[in-house]
Amino acid sequence: MTQTGASLVPAVPALALVALACAGGLIATRGVARRAVGVLLAVAGLGMAALLVAAAVRPDVSAGWAIAALAGAVVLIGAAGVAVRQADRWPTMGGRYGRAAPHAASGAGANAPEPAQSDRSAQSGAQSDRPTESDRPAVSDRPTERDGRAHSDSEAALWDALDRGEDPTR
Repeated sequence: MTQTGASLVPAVPALALVALACAGGLIATRGVARRAVGVLLAVAGLGMAALLVAAAVRPDVSAGWAIAALAGAVVLIGAAGVAVRQADRWPTMGGRYGRAAPHAASGAGANAPEPAQSDRSAQSGAQSDRPTESDRPAVSDRPTERDGRAHSDSEAALWDALDRGEDPTR
């Protein structure tokens, strides 16, 4: 009768899914939370290693698959160690395109309007850096298909608008 690794040690695939979720968690967190995710990753790797060692020494099991999976668990434990040690040195996700914080009771918040221009700059004709409706590309300025490829200058303008934090679809 042929058995699979998952039928011999059913917890290993579950721990692998935990490790995969931890990999995403390492990217999305920072500071103490990132270290905690790294510790959870190490615990998942240690659990996998213990289960695989126990499976590899069984007389009715070919140890080849268990040794290969054990090597993966050891790599996982090493990666978790690096994550715990160097969590503060890794870059974090930016909040630029994240959901805005709700306004506080005082009305000040992340989306609070900018203060009005001073009278001097308004009288001198200075304009703000914020784009207006006329600055947005018109429909005719958007990329058109020519031989299956878009115009690169129009496409570059759309990417530049995204880089500035603008929504070019408006």
